[in-house]
Amino acid sequence: MTPNSGWVTTTSLLACLAISACGSSTSDSADTLTTTDSARVTLNSVDFVLDPDGTSHIAFPFAEADWRVVTGSVCHDGDEKHADDWNWGTGDDDEGKLAMAAAPGYVIFAGRNAAGESFDSYGNQVVVQVVDENGDLMEFAYRYAHLKSIAVEVDDYVHFGSEIGTVGGTGENDGSFSPHLHSVLYKNIYETSGSIRSGIANLKLGYSPSASIPCNNAKATIFAASFFNDASPYFNDEENLPCSTWNGDVQACDAHSIVFGNQFTQDCAYYFCSGMCLPRGTSNCRAGCEEDCNNSDADDSDESLSCHTWNRDVQACDAHSIVFGDQETRDCAFYLDTDKCRPRGTSNCLAGIAGFCYP
Repeated sequence: MTPNSGWVTTTSLLACLAISACGSSTSDSADTLTTTDSARVTLNSVDFVLDPDGTSHIAFPFAEADWRVVTGSVCHDGDEKHADDWNWGTGDDDEGKLAMAAAPGYVIFAGRNAAGESFDSYGNQVVVQVVDENGDLMEFAYRYAHLKSIAVEVDDYVHFGSEIGTVGGTGENDGSFSPHLHSVLYKNIYETSGSIRSGIANLKLGYSPSASIPCNNAKATIFAASFFNDASPYFNDEENLPCSTWNGDVQACDAHSIVFGNQFTQDCAYYFCSGMCLPRGTSNCRAGCEEDCNNSDADDSDESLSCHTWNRDVQACDAHSIVFGDQETRDCAFYLDTDKCRPRGTSNCLAGIAGFCYP
């Protein structure tokens, strides 16, 4: 596929969780976590932009709102000139928190360089090469570093909100840093600068694009991309995927069972009897209860029960996420962020993805 250098998409329907004062194009952030700024998450709608000549805007990478960027590191230079370090809560509260994909793309590195090897200070890290709306590879990639755990493998495709891993403090050792997420966007990754290899070749080794060691180069390189995590995600990449993509994965299927009237991605229902994730409305059976189809023998005893009857029980809740037009029981959606089973449409978040909300 031919890489594209930059693009813009308009997202007028969805205002997602966005950052008003973080993900800086000028400020240096910190691995040392010495001070914190007052950055807070607010509801905004900003176009998703990848701009090789200016500031890019990518999606928010967390399910919780109250993340902040911390500042003070002298090692955010060179390729990492515009990197951000993210914290949540106090102390080690953010350890183990979910780190989600800020842009769709393919994983080109997932792992850890052994202690003593080049760039071992990244610890557990994932690098994703971004794709555009048509699925074509771009000259952009982003890295999450110091992860506690990694949830993807090389060549995996990730969507907006896909789990990349969990926040940690890994470096040369498991506890090299206080827990935080190191997030950085790179551009011009097919170029060569400061190395015999191209930027993407180095990234596939878990190196920085120029293979220059942080703290040794104060000037931003051709790979350093200024960016903010404040863009509304677009869902065209997921609209083209069949629900069967998530067969056998109730949580992923439920994350694509979205609220009525705002179908940014396919509306899927998980059917436990078959383990299949199907487009909602393609079966006339209750999700999870194939024997209870739209016929005179259907058991309507659950109609009077509220969705919260199945709080903390994703399978039972999803079994009451019924097909459009055949509402034999209440239409419920399980919201993974709160472990609550609610009537579909009563929350303004996509089911299963707390970070992607709209006013």
